[in-house]
Amino acid sequence: MARQQVILAALGALFVIGCDCGSTSGGADAATEADAAADAPADAAADAEDLPAYDPTLPELDDPPGCDATFTDEGDVRVIAMGAKLLVADVESIETFRDAMHRFFRVHAAGCLSDDRPNLIVWPEDTGLHLVLLGSRGADARRASTSVGAYLAVIDGVFAPLQFYGERLGLDLFEYAGLLVMHATGDAAWRALADTFSAMAERYGVTMVAGTNLPELVESDDPAVVDALRDPDYRRPESVMVSADSRVYNFQYAWGPDGELFWSVKKSYLVPTEEDSLMMAWGPLRQMRPLELPFGRFGVVISKDAWMPDVLGRLDDLGADALVQSEAFMGGWAVPPPEEWQPDIVFEASWNHTQRYGSVRASVLPCMTGNYFDLPIDGQSAVFVDAASDDAPAGFIGQPARPGFATVGPWVMEDPGAAQPELTIAERRAILLERGAAMLPGSGAPEENGYIASVVGADLDLTPAANDPGGVAPVDFSASLPLTAWQAGDDTRERNADLCVDDEGGVHLAFESGPVGNRAVMLVSGSLEREDPFSGAAPESTISGSDALQPAVACTSEGILVAAVQRAGDAERIVLAAPGAGEVAELDGQGSFALVSRPALAVDALDASRVALVFHADDGAAARIWIARSEDGGVTFEAPRRVDDSELDGRGPRVNQWSPAVAWRGDTLAVSYVDFRDYSWDGYAMISEDGGGTFPAAPVRVTPVLDERERLYEEVQIVLLPDGDALAAYGGTRERRPDADVAIATLTLPAATTGPETTLSADADPTAHSEWAIAASAPTASGEVGLAWQDASTGRPGVFYAERAADGTIGPALRVDDSAEPRTHALEPIVVLSEERALVIWEDSREGVPRLRHASRQR
Repeated sequence: MARQQVILAALGALFVIGCDCGSTSGGADAATEADAAADAPADAAADAEDLPAYDPTLPELDDPPGCDATFTDEGDVRVIAMGAKLLVADVESIETFRDAMHRFFRVHAAGCLSDDRPNLIVWPEDTGLHLVLLGSRGADARRASTSVGAYLAVIDGVFAPLQFYGERLGLDLFEYAGLLVMHATGDAAWRALADTFSAMAERYGVTMVAGTNLPELVESDDPAVVDALRDPDYRRPESVMVSADSRVYNFQYAWGPDGELFWSVKKSYLVPTEEDSLMMAWGPLRQMRPLELPFGRFGVVISKDAWMPDVLGRLDDLGADALVQSEAFMGGWAVPPPEEWQPDIVFEASWNHTQRYGSVRASVLPCMTGNYFDLPIDGQSAVFVDAASDDAPAGFIGQPARPGFATVGPWVMEDPGAAQPELTIAERRAILLERGAAMLPGSGAPEENGYIASVVGADLDLTPAANDPGGVAPVDFSASLPLTAWQAGDDTRERNADLCVDDEGGVHLAFESGPVGNRAVMLVSGSLEREDPFSGAAPESTISGSDALQPAVACTSEGILVAAVQRAGDAERIVLAAPGAGEVAELDGQGSFALVSRPALAVDALDASRVALVFHADDGAAARIWIARSEDGGVTFEAPRRVDDSELDGRGPRVNQWSPAVAWRGDTLAVSYVDFRDYSWDGYAMISEDGGGTFPAAPVRVTPVLDERERLYEEVQIVLLPDGDALAAYGGTRERRPDADVAIATLTLPAATTGPETTLSADADPTAHSEWAIAASAPTASGEVGLAWQDASTGRPGVFYAERAADGTIGPALRVDDSAEPRTHALEPIVVLSEERALVIWEDSREGVPRLRHASRQR
C-alpha cells in the first residue's frame, strides 16, 4: 500500500473524527504538511557499520543539585511534583530526552531530596508524549507547525514498522493510522522512557512515577520482528519490545529506588481525542488500585480520572492515603472564555477529592506546560492536604484563597491581586487572560510558548496521629459521642456506616472496622428512645475474614440482614449475613463479576418480607448497577440482573454507572445511581411499578442540566414518600464551578418528573464553599425527611443537618459535629428520623483516623 495514500487518508480521518487543534488554520497547515510528507523519499534501510550501539547509561552531569521547593522536614514521605515543560527539541534522540529529563530533575529537584525519609517523585501525565517524534524518523515531524501535521510526518517516518503492525494486528492502515503510529514507535519510546526513569530512580534512591501512551509490550528476539521494529539510529539490537495486542493505553509507571519497574496503571476515562482520533483503549475500573509503598498507599489518577466519582470512590474504598493527579491539561490555564476558568476546573478535582474522601489526606498535582505544536498545555503544580480552618489560605491564579494548599507553584506572572488586593476576581482574570492569550500557539507575540517549568513539594505525614483536643464547638445537636472507646495509639478505622430501624424503634448500625486489608463488618444495636442510642452496647463482628467492607443493613421480617463486599486477593464478591443463617455466604450468580462494590439494601415499607439488594459490578462489558430481590426476609435471593438492560454497544466507561441506592414502597421500587452515558455524570432513576419485577426500557434523569457544560454528580438517593411522590437528594459539581453542591428536588411518580431544586448549605451563598455526601433518612409516617451533608463553610469539612417538612419546606441548616480543633474533618454522615428524635452518625478524624461519632436532637 502506498504510503502517500495512507498519509492522506489519515489526514481525513483525524479531521473527520475530530482533533483537538488550537488553531483555526490547522487544517490548511496540516494539509500542506501532509503533501510534503507524501512527497518525501522512503527510508533507506541500511545497517551502517558506524551506527552507535544503544547505551542505556544515565550520563553524569556537571550541574550541581538544586532545589526550587521548601519543606517542613516533618512527616513520613517527601513528595516532589515535577512540573516539566514539554519541548519537541528534547526528542532529537533518546540521549537528548534522557539528558533533558535528568538535567531538569538534577537542577531543580535533586537538591530537595530528604536524607531521613523516603522520596516520591511524580511527573505529569504523558511525560513522554513527544516520544512518537523521536530520532531521525521524527525529524520532519518535529519541524511541523500543527499536531496533525506532525502525526502525518511521523506516519511517513515509521512507515515500515507501521505496515508490520497493520499486518500483525489485522488493522487497516487507512482507518487506524493514528493508533498504529503508537505501536510503530513503541519500542524506541519505551526504551527512552523506561531506561531514563529507571536510571534516575536508582541513581538518586527514590521512587519515580512517570508515563506516556504505549501498548503493553513484551520482549522478542525473533529476527524478523527485530528487523521490522529496530530503531534505525542504532546498531541492530538482539531484541526489541513488541506490542502484546492492538490496544494502546495512557499509562503511568512506577520505578523503585532499585530502578526496577514494579507497578503501572492505565487511564480509565479518555478525552475525545484519545478515544476517537487516536482510538486508544481505556483501562478497566477493576485495575484501579493504590500504589502500595512502605510509607503509604497512593492512588494514581491520570488527568480525567481525577474527576470521575467511581475512580475516586474506589480508591477511597481501597484505603488510598493520598492521590497523585498526573496532569497535562490541554487548552491553557488563563485562556478564554473567562466564565470557564481553567484553574477552577482543576480545583474541582485535586482540592475537592482531598477534602471529600475520608481515606485521602493529601493530593499531589504535577502539571505539564508548553505548546505541543498548536495544542496549548499549561497548569500550576501543587500539593493539597486536609484543609484546616486556621490554614494560611492560598489558591491558583484568579481564584479566591482557600485553606487546603500545602504549596502551589508559580505561573508566568504573579496574580495581580497580590499587589492590588482591591481588584475583583473578574478584574484579576482580565489581566491574566491577556498574558495567557499571548502564550497560545500562533499568537505571534514575544510571549508565545513562554510557559515556565516548576517544581513543588511537601513533606506529608500519613501516619495516623490524634489531633489536639481543641475543645468543643457550639452546635445545635447534643454533644457528640464516640461509637466505641478510643485509646491513644489506636489506629482502627471505622467507616462506611449504614443503619436500619426496626418496628420497635431499635436502631441497628453496621460499619467496617480495622486496618485496610483486614477489615471486618461490625454490627451494634441500640434504641432511638435514648439520647445515646448505643449506650452500653458492644459491636459484634458479623462478616470477617480477608477484607470486608462497605456494609449495608436491613431490618427485615426475619431479623437483621447485612450485606458487604469481601475481598481476597483480586477476587471481590458480595456476601450476606442472612437472618438465622448462622454463617456468611456469597450471593449466588456472581461468576462473571470482576469487580463488585457499594451494596445497598431496602425493605418494602409495606411488607418487611420483601428485600431488594442493589450493587455496582463489572461483568467485563461495563461497570453497571445490578439488583437481586428476596421474598423471604433476606434468607434467600434470586439471581442478580442488570437494572438497566439497554445495549452497551462496546462503549466501555461511556456507559459506566456508580453509587446505587434503592427504596421500596408497595408496588413502587426505585433504583437510583449516577451514569456517564452522555459524557457527564448525571443522576438517574429506574422506577418499577411492579415491585422490581420489570423496569422501564430506559432510566429517567433526575438531576438538572443547568447548561451543556460537563456535570459531575457523584450520588443520587431516592426517598419514596407516603403521599406517593418521591424526593431526590444528590450532590456534585456542575457549571464548571470549583465548588460542589448538594440539593434536593421532588419527583412526581411514576413519570419521575423533577420539580424545582433546593440547594442545601450552611452558608447563605451555596457557591461560596463546597458541600458533599448528602444523606436522606427514610420518611416518617407523616412524611418528614431528615437531611445531613458534609459542608466546608467552617474552613474544613463539617456535618450539617436540615429537615424537610411534609409540605416541602426546608428548616434551617444546623451544625452537628462539635470539634473545635481546626484540623478535624467530619465526613460521610448518615441520618435517621423518628417522630421524637433525629440521629446523625458520621466519620470523624479527631483521633487521627476516621472513627464513628454520633449526636442527636430532640424534635
